Amino acid sequence: MSFQLIKIFPENIGIYKLTYNKKEEEFLKKFTFAETIDSKDKLIAKEAYISKDLYVLNKNNILKNKLLNCVNKFIKDTLGFSFKVKITTSWLTKTLPNGFSQEHNHTLSFYSGVYYPFKTNNFYKINFLKKDYDFFQAENYVKNFNNINNNAEFSLPYGTLLIFNSKLKHKVSKNDTDETRYSLAFNTMPMGFLGSKNSDSQYDFK
Repeated sequence: MSFQLIKIFPENIGIYKLTYNKKEEEFLKKFTFAETIDSKDKLIAKEAYISKDLYVLNKNNILKNKLLNCVNKFIKDTLGFSFKVKITTSWLTKTLPNGFSQEHNHTLSFYSGVYYPFKTNNFYKINFLKKDYDFFQAENYVKNFNNINNNAEFSLPYGTLLIFNSKLKHKVSKNDTDETRYSLAFNTMPMGFLGSKNSDSQYDFK
């Protein structure tokens, strides 16, 4: 019996390995954190915190342009778009040992990035989840989650930049190390005129 598995319309995730920069780590260590809450002021994570400043990269143009160049290269060379993007919000996360975040996605954003600039001997873990529920909620019957049926976990070294569609559900996996886990996350939006000319379906992103 012959069998072949064909995957169509995959989600594209870009992974760049960047050079460690001690000045970046020193800059990012200066920010203060607050507990992660949702719009209803409810905690949505355990031992996980977010920077009070949600525009971190606006304070460091060198780091901002370094990450933005990677994103625009991915947007052009891999996804094939003709426009460029700009970084909108950017923030730090801090997850203590045994901490984790709840699953979430990023709204009001095109593609998002997560950068791991803090030097460590451990891997950074991030989990992506497929949330296309069918009529009988198949995820309740899956014995082993994997990147086909529901779940894909990445274990990444420091210096890694991850770029993904903002609509993708994801979460910080449980920090099973004895170190505090830090990451820098950001959102992007397209730049320039998009849509159909002479139509109401158009917008000029300044």
